[in-house]
Amino acid sequence: MLSALAEDDLTRTRPALLALPATAATVAVVLARRAAPVDRTSGPAVSLVCMVAGLVVAGAGGRFLLTRSPASG
Repeated sequence: MLSALAEDDLTRTRPALLALPATAATVAVVLARRAAPVDRTSGPAVSLVCMVAGLVVAGAGGRFLLTRSPASG
């Protein structure tokens, strides 16, 4: 994965980029179902929310780049 990113090869990273939004949605569903025992003001909770947001942004950015890529054919 790191070599594909270093080489700017979107076709090799396509499966990972397409899986990111589904991963974020799954984590969000688990967080929503288990929200009661979570202290939302704790550092780990804030970090987890930021991680989910990062997954969504990375997935959306990857999908955008894949659609713009001339090799996406």
